[in-house]
Amino acid sequence: MSDGIQLYPFSDGSIKPCEGWTAPRGNGLNEVLEKAFGGLAGEGFEYEKTDGTIKTVRLRDKNESFLVHYVARAVSGGGRSKDRPNELRIQTDPADANALAQINAEGGSAFLIGVYRNGDAEALVVWRPLGTTKAKGSISKQIACETVAKALTNGIAKETYPGGETTVFAIKPELFRGLISIMDESELPRGILKRNMEEDRQNEGQRNLIYFGAPGTGKSHNLNERAEKEFDEDKIRRVTFHPDYTYAQFVGSFKPYTDPEENGKVTYKYISGPFLETYLDAVTHPYGKYVLIVEELNRANPAAVFGDVFQLLDRNSHGESEYSVAVPKEMANRIQEYFDDLPQEEKDSLENYYDDLGCEGILEQSKAHLSIPSNMYLWATMNSADQGVYPMDTAFKRRWEFKYIGIDDEEGKVDGYIVPVGNTGRQIAWNELRKAINEKLIDVKVNEDKLLGPFFIAPSTLGEPEKFNDVFKSKVLLYLFEDAAKTKKSTFFTNAVSTYSDLCKLYDSEGPESVIDGIVVMDAQPAEEGSQGEEEADNLAGNE
Repeated sequence: MSDGIQLYPFSDGSIKPCEGWTAPRGNGLNEVLEKAFGGLAGEGFEYEKTDGTIKTVRLRDKNESFLVHYVARAVSGGGRSKDRPNELRIQTDPADANALAQINAEGGSAFLIGVYRNGDAEALVVWRPLGTTKAKGSISKQIACETVAKALTNGIAKETYPGGETTVFAIKPELFRGLISIMDESELPRGILKRNMEEDRQNEGQRNLIYFGAPGTGKSHNLNERAEKEFDEDKIRRVTFHPDYTYAQFVGSFKPYTDPEENGKVTYKYISGPFLETYLDAVTHPYGKYVLIVEELNRANPAAVFGDVFQLLDRNSHGESEYSVAVPKEMANRIQEYFDDLPQEEKDSLENYYDDLGCEGILEQSKAHLSIPSNMYLWATMNSADQGVYPMDTAFKRRWEFKYIGIDDEEGKVDGYIVPVGNTGRQIAWNELRKAINEKLIDVKVNEDKLLGPFFIAPSTLGEPEKFNDVFKSKVLLYLFEDAAKTKKSTFFTNAVSTYSDLCKLYDSEGPESVIDGIVVMDAQPAEEGSQGEEEADNLAGNE
């Protein structure tokens, strides 16, 4: 194969240059289509709509008929003969592709059809649009010459670009009817369409997601466990907000930088934060799903940390940002560096996915504005009960979906843990003690988000009696005294409690009933070793 010479398949399956070949137009294109619509069975067809670029034909079988909507274009050379001499393609209007995708989304059968004729060689190239595009101007759909050549010799061939979302069939015209009649059972059209639609329904509203609940309910564990199921390990990035966390840390900014290639010279460089890094990963690897997990979302000021990228949280039905924001010059330079560092195979993958733009096109678009792609997810945890947290305004909150982790949702994982009570020699069930404290908190009108979750004390500590009392005093009693019941001390604690020191001494000598007014916790017998899912509970240790 010579570089720069366009190649074409022949009816015997060979691939070689073809002098004087022209793509089929007009009658030549229609002759191949009518051979396809008639099929081998010869049951006939009728044109329902022939005006406009999207046409409709009714294909008749013995007992039924069905409609096929299509846009047909001649298959021609790749337009990149120097780089890809063995690639064929069609060009079409993005509005037509989007209209076909909408028909498919509603359960219809709609296709982009490429018509190939080269002497005795005839083939159809079939794409079924399943998603919309925002491209402006013509878009192109490509197929390798080898795939068409296989169809010319074997009857049918398939090519799947990375990710499986742009599967294309090459087929002899007379087999077209047979292909679309079995599409419900095939790997392409309706089978994939149904799965994609179901996934969209399941994930709708899940791209911006916050897990929230009282302390100790396992929010972080549950969210991380879900992330590990839905995302590859290398596509998960985590960050924890704190009161001093800023936009510069989250998105990016100029920072001092030591260049190892210049003897440690200190200079300034735009350093991207976890948001921009996740964004660039998602844009340049569109076949994968990426998630940025923000722990303790409201420990920082969310509106200040997100800054102008707050605008991007509005997503359309496809999961993409409804609006975009301009990219500062310094950030654009960082984006250019990121693209320059991509391996060649990843650039080739971008060429395939963003075929209408190409790698250079998506680079220029990314340098001009930020717009979150559908494969970038933002998940977070928060607990509004913590002291020192920042309130989130309504405009910020309405751009997220919220999942509440109930105060007792995971209590089964700590059932059976028996713990000592001070120096009294008594033993009680941790879950019963926790629930008795919660009932008292509720009784004195403390908000639910300040109650104790099952994992407020780590299961690893619950399983070590010699540690429990010290942890209970420093973690639970201090939390109750300084936070949860701070404004309810006169009704929550007994009259004997006036200081935290009193609280600890009374607990050690007489147990929880002596310090928390009105609670009753029955003594318990030690559980048999290994009687609970201790290993599973330990995994939740420390996860609020």
